[in-house]
Amino acid sequence: KESWHSYATGGGHPLADRARKWKSEGILIIRFEMPFNIWCNHCGELITMGIRFNAEKKRIGSFHSTSIYSFAMKCLFCSGQIVIETDPENRTYAVRSGGRMQTKEYDASDDPN
Repeated sequence: KESWHSYATGGGHPLADRARKWKSEGILIIRFEMPFNIWCNHCGELITMGIRFNAEKKRIGSFHSTSIYSFAMKCLFCSGQIVIETDPENRTYAVRSGGRMQTKEYDASDDPN
């Protein structure tokens, strides 16, 4: 007798198509939300914080006992690849290729208060 789960997923992996590269390359397809604004190096467009992507998540190393992950995704505008990695040492993310983080400088003279 087959279980409902086996029937619902077609008898394959529970994550179905999102795990198609898991065994061969260690890559899992996830939903990734952009943690900050970035500029695409390929087309120059601004990708704003909060935009969600289908990203390839891969473990690339560790910092002490914490895993370091790489997230590879395509730009919404030009399909150029952007790679972001976790940075546990600084408790943030780092843009490794395909984009650059938007930096905003604070100037006290611009504050109306």
